[in-house]
Amino acid sequence: MKLPVISFLAVVAIQASDATVIAVDINSSENPTATQTDFAALVVGRNDGAGSLTTGGILFTVVGGAGSRDRSGPNNLTRDTAFPATAAGSQIGVTFGGAGDLPAGEWKLEVWSHDNDGGTPVGDLLVGVTIGGIEQTPVSATSGGDIDPPAAVVMFTSDGSSAYGLYVEEDNTNNRARLNGFRLTLVPEPSVALLSGLGVLALFRRRR
Repeated sequence: MKLPVISFLAVVAIQASDATVIAVDINSSENPTATQTDFAALVVGRNDGAGSLTTGGILFTVVGGAGSRDRSGPNNLTRDTAFPATAAGSQIGVTFGGAGDLPAGEWKLEVWSHDNDGGTPVGDLLVGVTIGGIEQTPVSATSGGDIDPPAAVVMFTSDGSSAYGLYVEEDNTNNRARLNGFRLTLVPEPSVALLSGLGVLALFRRRR
């Protein structure tokens, strides 16, 4: 009598495994191979803050960068960081290709921001997405060196035709913004198979 439930759970597991995930670790050119497991390395210049990477069929390009540094730290993701010029309202960001490059659907953006320099802390930040180069309302974030949780999580919807990106802006008296990496996850929509599984489960419950 439990077979329909087992079949339904199997369908759910299959749907979860279909999610598109693009994970990018910002590496300083000081140590370009210090890459977090399951992340792709985007190497950023130590003195110019420039860098780009193509992964998942999308060109990711750093914008507003002034430099990068490799620090010792608890993990490869937050040990190295890219940053803009230190100033009030300073930002660093990444563009997600051009118009139409990011597939349509609901996306989850996770952003890491930390600088383990042992001196002035990064502090509070604003993290948001850009659509067609226009900044959308950001969320508040606090710098931290752990992988879980990230500094910020932002949900947004791609229309499949616009250009998208992310930005990290300083929101603290130290005027510091940092970017260690980010992860984009396309939230799977319920498929025909999943809806069928829900129907089977509902039928099973009614028969009981």
